[in-house]
Amino acid sequence: MRDETSRLLELASTTPGIIVFLLALRERGPLSKAIAEGIVTDVKRGLAVKEILNTAVDAWVSTAKEVIARTDVGLINLPWDHVLEARGSELEAIKKNQIYLIKMASAMVPPTSLWLPPPLWFCPADIPEKRIANRHWFKVMKSSQKLLSPYPGGNNTLQVALCKLVSKNTHTLSTSPRGGRRSSSQVSKTISELYDYLEASDKIPRRESNLQKLLNESREWHQRLAEIRSLQELEEELNMKPENFRIDVA
Repeated sequence: MRDETSRLLELASTTPGIIVFLLALRERGPLSKAIAEGIVTDVKRGLAVKEILNTAVDAWVSTAKEVIARTDVGLINLPWDHVLEARGSELEAIKKNQIYLIKMASAMVPPTSLWLPPPLWFCPADIPEKRIANRHWFKVMKSSQKLLSPYPGGNNTLQVALCKLVSKNTHTLSTSPRGGRRSSSQVSKTISELYDYLEASDKIPRRESNLQKLLNESREWHQRLAEIRSLQELEEELNMKPENFRIDVA
């Protein structure tokens, strides 16, 4: 990106999230690429950050149809379906949250994490200032469908409660028991399993709940569930063996 005005470089220092968002858009379809070019033009013109983001995010909302059309039908499209179907105050809240998250993102946030729609709930005070911690907060909060959009036939109250708990505890979820970093897919799996456990147990966690304790309970519950399924499969297999069938010959 050539920039004779040096305004892009200045913006990368003061509000790096805009540059990350711009790069994310350039990796998508024609409409998204056009939005990215519009951001570059507006920055070079010297428009205020607020005006640049308002225009860009309004246009970003309009790409939901394109995103859905370019990806396989399935749960992966749920956050974009949510954006597409939102109206009035709900749509304004989505746009307001997306703008805020772009402003708060460090240069280390993965472009895809910033491009995805915002979670159903988050606490601004939870977003770390340090770049690495900031990166992992975004990766965790944008990792799971359960956090990004109402789930068909799911418990939306539980989803929001889970967002409140996860927003406060992204470090716990992004760190493995051995101290390494979990991948986004691992985090997504953990959150999905936790949701399943909480729903089956009819529990709604509070923001102050002990997340590690709940994760331990979830792990034990899924282990028991796997053992039960294994026994059921073994029983079915035994019942299918020829020696277990009686044939009466008249």
